[in-house]
Amino acid sequence: MVLACLALGAALTASVDLEALRTQPAALRTGWELKLPVNRWIEMPVTLGPAPPFRWSHSGSVYDQSRDSLILFGADEHLVSFDNAIYELRLRDLRWIGHQPPSPPYAMRTDAKGRRVAGLQQLQPWPMHIYDAMIYDLSADSVMVFSGAKHSFVPAPGAQTDPAWTYALENRQWRMAPELQDGLPNFFAAGAVYDPLRNTVIAYSSTAVATPFVRLGGEDELPRIGVWELGPDRREWQLATSETHHWGWFNAEFDSRHGVMLVFGRPLGAGDVWVYKPGSVPGQRGEWQRRSPGGDLCPAGGGHYFPAAYDSSRGMTLVLPPDVAGWRNITCLYDYGRDRWLRIEGADLPPLEINYTLVYSPKLDVFVLVSGSFFESEPTRVWALRLGR
Repeated sequence: MVLACLALGAALTASVDLEALRTQPAALRTGWELKLPVNRWIEMPVTLGPAPPFRWSHSGSVYDQSRDSLILFGADEHLVSFDNAIYELRLRDLRWIGHQPPSPPYAMRTDAKGRRVAGLQQLQPWPMHIYDAMIYDLSADSVMVFSGAKHSFVPAPGAQTDPAWTYALENRQWRMAPELQDGLPNFFAAGAVYDPLRNTVIAYSSTAVATPFVRLGGEDELPRIGVWELGPDRREWQLATSETHHWGWFNAEFDSRHGVMLVFGRPLGAGDVWVYKPGSVPGQRGEWQRRSPGGDLCPAGGGHYFPAAYDSSRGMTLVLPPDVAGWRNITCLYDYGRDRWLRIEGADLPPLEINYTLVYSPKLDVFVLVSGSFFESEPTRVWALRLGR
């Protein structure tokens, strides 16, 4: 019951001329998405602007609705990456835009309150693992980061704590906000989503649960576990529930059509999904539900961390789980309303490693994925997928 046999179809349209796109100026690139074949991933030639040298495995991404852009941020730490710069991929003309250079490692320090900070002329966060703990706040035109440099081995004087960070896209300035007034540290290996129905940020962290991974750095100092919510005033986190069901390293998406947070990743049976239905007001306890969808076998190979993005046009979520046996990542849609998986045949990708850098553009009706790996010596690559109707 693969997607090729369903209403979305798999008929190919006129293919995009990749070589022409590679050499065209920005003004002539508009409309490239309409020439994509449907239900196939196409590697796009992004030759304009300074691309990030690598897509760091633990970096995160968000979709900037105001600019129709993918915003990329995050590093691998472990003395491997000191990149704390924001990179923007403008989708209408496939152009990379660098917002500021990474600050030098010697600028990594702690302030008078023991908070990890970096930057010279401008304040910047420490390089850090982001995972899925980053959202775009349309009401403030800002990126909000809810993670910390827990795997950094860079020494700094005094106690070290990780603030939450907000990046204003209009003036390209970082600030430490919202204040963590309860004294607990920021999240780590978490997932964050924006709930437009309540104008609320939901963050879910569960690294305190038994895990098969080696715990590093400050992970044992993380009491901010469970589902937390940040209301419309963006001032204070409220604990909605301490109930958790994961090891961390998952991907969370908010299904705005049905008003639920979907969490993808183990420990689950193949294809199972945890669903969180939030309360009516921020901080009110919600309800967890474990689902075992019907339909196609997705995710075929399981996995802890793989890309996911919600398609607001179709009310479904696209995920790219690993198929270990086939040494590839497959493409599937989760239909919450029908509780079914739909696999898109012919839309396989090379192995993606750890990846949280997939977004959906409702303006273009296209999914955009950033791949690449420092450890595999693979440069930054950009892929696009247009689903059939």
